[in-house]
Amino acid sequence: MKRKFLSCLPLFALCLPTSGQDAATRTSEGLQTLYDFSSANGDVIRDKAGDNDLKIGKPNAVKRASGSLEITASPAIRSVKPMRGLVEAVRKSGEFTIEAWIRPANTSQEGPARIVSLSKDANSRNFTLGQEKSKWDVRFLTTQTGRNGTPSLFAGGLNTELTHVVYTQENSGRIRLFVNGKTVADRKLDGDTSNWEPNLHLALGDEHSGSRLWKGTF
Repeated sequence: MKRKFLSCLPLFALCLPTSGQDAATRTSEGLQTLYDFSSANGDVIRDKAGDNDLKIGKPNAVKRASGSLEITASPAIRSVKPMRGLVEAVRKSGEFTIEAWIRPANTSQEGPARIVSLSKDANSRNFTLGQEKSKWDVRFLTTQTGRNGTPSLFAGGLNTELTHVVYTQENSGRIRLFVNGKTVADRKLDGDTSNWEPNLHLALGDEHSGSRLWKGTF
């Protein structure tokens, strides 16, 4: 049976897949967190699906417009509270989807640069969607990976155009990365998500330490 994912423009979203349509189909089932960046001002990014609002610690590091958020310097964007509800849902289901429409500012960012990260610091995380120059770099914690969620899932072809990217984790251990509707990486990840840390905050555009800046636009 095909699987169902969220797909909208423009946004960043986290959801739990449900049976149904494929990854390119627009839907809202299983949605846990949604940021549509509809506000053009202020220092809060509202979660339109739950209560996981984000706080912009350095407003001068971003440019807001209705429907977009551009990151130009380390923005200190993090969830107001830990993402416990999301973590509990992933622990129970073993499934997870990250989806975003983004435009990277360049193809020289590395570290990997943190597009989005649910992490403690640069060396410990539940997941990260990142950029390593012209490659996508996704790290996802299971009982069989390191605390850093490595080894990463890599895929080439990253550029500075507006891009739709979706990462999926199935409870069978299958992980896939879709870019503009096409599968660019597909493999098995051993272990389960029972060791996900519940007290971590979500971060956009950088690591919490400010050491893995990602420049670009959501």
